[in-house]
Amino acid sequence: MSGKGFINNMDIKINLAGLIIEIEGFPYKEVPENMVPFICNNEKEADFKYRIMVESELKSDKGTLIFENNIRKIYINNSKYFVYFSYKMGDDSSLEISTVFDIESKKAQIYVDRKFIDLTNGSGLLMSSLDIDLVLLLFNRIIMHASVVEHQNQAILFSGPSGVGKSTQANLWKKYMNADILNGDRATIDISKDITNVYGSPYAGSSKIYRNESAPIKAIILLKQGEKNSIRQLVGMELYRNMFPRFSLARWDDKLSNISMNIIEEIISRIPVYELTCLPDEEAVKLVCDTVF
Repeated sequence: MSGKGFINNMDIKINLAGLIIEIEGFPYKEVPENMVPFICNNEKEADFKYRIMVESELKSDKGTLIFENNIRKIYINNSKYFVYFSYKMGDDSSLEISTVFDIESKKAQIYVDRKFIDLTNGSGLLMSSLDIDLVLLLFNRIIMHASVVEHQNQAILFSGPSGVGKSTQANLWKKYMNADILNGDRATIDISKDITNVYGSPYAGSSKIYRNESAPIKAIILLKQGEKNSIRQLVGMELYRNMFPRFSLARWDDKLSNISMNIIEEIISRIPVYELTCLPDEEAVKLVCDTVF
């Protein structure tokens, strides 16, 4: 492939949550470690395509600003989203990545500066700027902040605020139940079929567990620290109130936000959700196992 600004280095495909995502013109010789298990040679037409271009900035109308924080701005123009990342460097300069998402055609163009490409750690920054959360929503998938273990060919998701013990409980299941840990931080839930599956992802936090595997979900466990172990199933508004903060939501756009809400409501209707007040011990493992299995 060729054309103005197109980097014809390498085209790669990623198998992520059962989707084939293609990145045309990947400008590095190697992909980041966390992405390696997800690289595939599938000849199937990609579900979503990225194309990398070398440009200083977008040359088209950005549209209306709908979101802004210290590193990102998002604009909307009809069915397209314009996402700008700005990374501050040690010398107070900044490098930018601009991505145009065409939702209807399920494609995106990524514009990067040549200086950004030359960074030794540029590949990791580039991959983290793909806005995979947005892409997954288009295919009835959503990222949940959770550690995932597989036991008896079924998955249990441990979720809760940062520091509550998600990784601790997953490691306890590995120790006492010989369970496999599929993901340590951000797992993808797929409701596109009758069976609700959870997939490992390239985004695993400090656990560095990047497994391209999946399992049907048996239960979701919301963690709460306490002085003794106890478990109860959540229902009604308490269930909704505790579940919504656990997901990556596109709150900056009504359309995507509605898709997010519909996916979460479907998950809640299919999967039992429990609140586990727990200690970091074997008793907590046995309590969940006896309740769920």
